[in-house]
Amino acid sequence: MRTPSKESDLWQVIGILRRFAELGDEEARRAIYGAFDRNVTGDNVNDADELIALDGIGGFLHAFTMLGDKQPDLQEWWQFDSWIEGLEERDGEAEAWAALQEAARLNATLAAWLAVREHHRANLKEKWANHRQSTPCMRFGEIALLVAESAALEWRENRGKLRSAGRWAKPATVKRAAAALAEETDGGRLNRWVQFFTTTPFPGDPNKLLERTYDEGEYVRFDAALALSRVSHPDVRVRALGLADEQGREVECVRLLESNFRAGDEALLNRLLDRLVSEDDRHWAVMSIRRIQEQENISDDLLIRAYEITPCSICRGGIVDGLIEESRLPAWIHEECEWDAYHSTREAVLELKARADRRID
Repeated sequence: MRTPSKESDLWQVIGILRRFAELGDEEARRAIYGAFDRNVTGDNVNDADELIALDGIGGFLHAFTMLGDKQPDLQEWWQFDSWIEGLEERDGEAEAWAALQEAARLNATLAAWLAVREHHRANLKEKWANHRQSTPCMRFGEIALLVAESAALEWRENRGKLRSAGRWAKPATVKRAAAALAEETDGGRLNRWVQFFTTTPFPGDPNKLLERTYDEGEYVRFDAALALSRVSHPDVRVRALGLADEQGREVECVRLLESNFRAGDEALLNRLLDRLVSEDDRHWAVMSIRRIQEQENISDDLLIRAYEITPCSICRGGIVDGLIEESRLPAWIHEECEWDAYHSTREAVLELKARADRRID
């Protein structure tokens, strides 16, 4: 903690320290509070979650001092709300609110924030109810217009809208969009149609999507691989195996195998993982392997390798959850995860251990 390195490492160190603090280590508790006060990760909003999980209302009130005497601000409201949800999760809603109301009786600023929170949540509830009454689906004509308007824009602009349109599209709309992509000749519009299919499976011949994997643009290839990750087709598998031989295309290869995995591919995937250097690439690749894990019975050695190299606590926990569900969790991982940085992973293995102890008794 005295020598900050990467932010992701610091968050995980704080998570591990919390485990020691829960067992009564006061030095670990002081280190967590000191890290929060110094904002060593640059994100003490998330660090506050550890304080609250550790000490309940005491941790919450310490985190609240970060806001000082500031009046309620909608820009920071989500932070405050997440802290309350953490307190409710730890202590139960009734006990959490009894403690908050008692604290607010002595703290006018806290009382003001709580009042604004309730007002804002009521407004959100009303907006969400109105939203649910209206369909989020866009008509094909609206999507085609969005594609045309977005063709010349920077890659990120309107990408989220097109991905959302694909996620909610009705089958008939998806079919028309696939036909439009197959007939499209303009590169800019074609890239936008590809973005539409990053969230819904492409139902036709994937040739046009495969063509985009040869594009010079990194972002174009990124979206093409995302779209193809949802397509099960012999040609997609062939392209994946070809990408395996290209340095720097490892993540795309793994993505294309998400829906085209075959028994025995574990050796190839292990080789690809060994070639990855950056944490981002390792994260993307392990996310794809987790999706394969959800659909296929893959070997322990690949899952353990993914567990070992991922920089992401959530991905690591997902692998562990899958191994627990299949009764395949190695004893050494079970023991190690009792001290994992991610509280959900710790809780999962400790519950598994408790169930085993009850069977012995």
